[in-house]
Amino acid sequence: MRTVKMNDYKRKWNNTTRRWVYEHREVAAQKIGRKLFSHEQIHHIDGDIQNNTPENLYIGTNATHCKIHNPAKYRRKLTEENVVLIRQLRKAGKLLTEIAKIFNVEQSTISRICSGERW
Repeated sequence: MRTVKMNDYKRKWNNTTRRWVYEHREVAAQKIGRKLFSHEQIHHIDGDIQNNTPENLYIGTNATHCKIHNPAKYRRKLTEENVVLIRQLRKAGKLLTEIAKIFNVEQSTISRICSGERW
């Protein structure tokens, strides 16, 4: 197998499968002893995408990978006190769009809070 870099990730040509294989995915699969599922993402813990040592690779879902790279986006914006206030505002007749603007969240989030669903 020959090795080349694609988008800075090392990959190898596998003559058996006749496909390119990303080295970090191959190492991660060997680490856990099975093939990776297509939804599993590999995170380089030290941030160096050239470092494909098994101890530097974390296997997770796309969602966990996104949370690692952008934690502020996934931080809960509303507190329990906010939820109580939102429900009070809705009972007082405020529109969902008005409440959503006050708390800087999506209207669907306000709707879920008011209907008692998970938010």
